[in-house]
Amino acid sequence: MGWGGAVCSGSVAGPWAFGWDALVAIGTLLAAVATAGAAGVAATVYVVSRREARASQASMVSAWLERAAGPENLMAVVQNNSSQPIFDVVSTGGLPEAPTWSLAQRVIPAGESIRVVTPIPVVSPDEQYRPLAVAFRDAAGRRWVRDGGSLRARPPAD
Repeated sequence: MGWGGAVCSGSVAGPWAFGWDALVAIGTLLAAVATAGAAGVAATVYVVSRREARASQASMVSAWLERAAGPENLMAVVQNNSSQPIFDVVSTGGLPEAPTWSLAQRVIPAGESIRVVTPIPVVSPDEQYRPLAVAFRDAAGRRWVRDGGSLRARPPAD
């Protein structure tokens, strides 16, 4: 009874022999593509997290022009909301109708700000705030420029 003495050796004969090999090859290819994709995502996440870590202190620094105590001129404000000091803070500006001014501070301690009255006149009675560009160095020695809402790294000074 049984199989009648027939012996199978090698691969499965018949129309499914090629099909199984093809499915295994496709599965292997898909696994390789998924692995490469996961590695690409991991590398991207790593690069983005390193960039965010480098910019974490710099992202806590802001600068703006606001109405001074008097109604005449705007005040430049640089605020360091980080937990470490910032260094070599510089902001310059002016309007075509106002003299150029400069703000320079060697260090702004953590959690503090500096305020300087500028010669920039208040344009309208409703004017309360205007973004201000500022350059500075973080506690790790990296140089940054904040210009309105954007923050970008500056190349190291020579």
